Amino acid sequence: MLALVQASLQFAQPDLSSVDGWALFMLVLITISIQIGMLSILIAQLSLAYEEISHDKGGYSKMKKAFIAVETESLLSSTIRNQMYHGLEFDQPLEFDSGDLGPSGGVQWLEPATVRSHPSYVSDRIIRFPGAADVHDPWPEEESGEGSDDGDDSD
Repeated sequence: MLALVQASLQFAQPDLSSVDGWALFMLVLITISIQIGMLSILIAQLSLAYEEISHDKGGYSKMKKAFIAVETESLLSSTIRNQMYHGLEFDQPLEFDSGDLGPSGGVQWLEPATVRSHPSYVSDRIIRFPGAADVHDPWPEEESGEGSDDGDDSD
């Protein structure tokens, strides 16, 4: 067994003339198992290194895109930039729902209608009352009047 380990780790040159068939088979088996083990360790190391790098690549690509956008924007004249900014209408308030105006200074992203019909959709937990806000007006009455606000109907 010592000769097999020395031969597989290449400490000594094996003398295979005096080795019978069983010992030769064991030598090949140990060599193959060591090679498979080392390849498994190599694959695991490469997988972990790739996973760690893939977490960082998203941030690096976003930084690169932002750098390109800022550099390209700096090449434009100020009149063209002002026209672009006015075209984005950042001074207009965003609309949450019909008649429910939100803050200004953003870009509105409309969700498709299929989102609310999906079975895993969780309805909005913020109760919004559209319309003009006045300090002297009372809060609007809720339509249901029963149950709790968080949708838990257990008694």
